[in-house]
Amino acid sequence: MTVDFLPERLTVQRAMRARLIRQGYLMAIMTAALIGLGYFNEERIGRAEAQMSFIDNQSSSMTRQIETMYGLQKQLSDLMIKHKIDTRLGSRINAMDILSELGGILPKSMSLTSFELDAMAVTLKLQPASGGAPTVAGSRRPGKDRTKTINRLKLTITGLSPNNVDVANFIADLSASPLFEEVDMGYAKNIKFREKTAKEFQVSCFVARDEESQ
Repeated sequence: MTVDFLPERLTVQRAMRARLIRQGYLMAIMTAALIGLGYFNEERIGRAEAQMSFIDNQSSSMTRQIETMYGLQKQLSDLMIKHKIDTRLGSRINAMDILSELGGILPKSMSLTSFELDAMAVTLKLQPASGGAPTVAGSRRPGKDRTKTINRLKLTITGLSPNNVDVANFIADLSASPLFEEVDMGYAKNIKFREKTAKEFQVSCFVARDEESQ
């Protein structure tokens, strides 16, 4: 048994000092632990922020790709519609374009009484294939004629004119227009119109096909 002969005051002071030292050590350990935990959390937060930035970039890239895909789908849809029109009608030129072109060609002294657009099948004769299958003797048979059926848009217009000269000029201007091909004069005859003699005529032609559909 140890007998302490020190005054009680000193004993209390020593005990308090020892307790303060232990508390100081404990505070230092807790501070170090908190600092380490803070660094660890900062590292985790940094990685999380980097991942969020990566995800945001991926999301932006995906959004751009989706917008591009929608644009390409719209272009594809437009091209399919144009192809369907070209296949069924033989031209993507609409009636308003034709009327506008006729309005610029038609003289003021003439008038149109009817305007018809019809899609019709036309058989084209293609160039014969070069050469041919070799015969037994080594000679080549002449290439066979090949044909292709396409749809063409045929325009038939009927009108009135005061004389033959205006009709001839109108047909010439129609033939010179890049919008019309194979202009053909149907008929021209004299009729009575409002107690006067007039020239009724009918002209037919094909609407030009687009270059890319040739």
